[in-house]
Amino acid sequence: MNDSHATLLSVNESNQETILAAACFRLGLLGARITQEFSVRVEEVGITHKQVGLLAVVSAGLARSQRDIASLLHVAPSLVVSLVDQLIEAGAVTRSRSATDRRVQVIELTDRGRGLLAASTRAAADVDAEFRAGLSPAGRSALDVLLLDLDARHPVTFAES
Repeated sequence: MNDSHATLLSVNESNQETILAAACFRLGLLGARITQEFSVRVEEVGITHKQVGLLAVVSAGLARSQRDIASLLHVAPSLVVSLVDQLIEAGAVTRSRSATDRRVQVIELTDRGRGLLAASTRAAADVDAEFRAGLSPAGRSALDVLLLDLDARHPVTFAES
């Protein structure tokens, strides 16, 4: 256990009301560390974790328009425009006007984009396996149940377009 972790634990033991003991804060710190590790892995294949998120939601059919992608990922539409521009330059996606609404920009993956997403999926599986390796079988099972419960209580939703 490193010194900063030991300090966090001793603070938590003496004052459970501290922000450092809050689940949201602790999950945020853990999420940041996992995101950083995932980012390092996907950068090796030439993509960022934000670009991976965009490719994933488009590939899964959860969002096709830039507006829906921004809504689903909870990011500014201008960020999506920038990510799409980068992915077009990389040959990973195409952007075209919707046949039914010319105001809407539709994003589609190319073969290159599907390849980048597949490589990113493997990187995510590696990070996930390393993260779970430190848990007991009961801990891994509990994590799976907890994640399902949290997903059910806080589902990903689209804002009305």
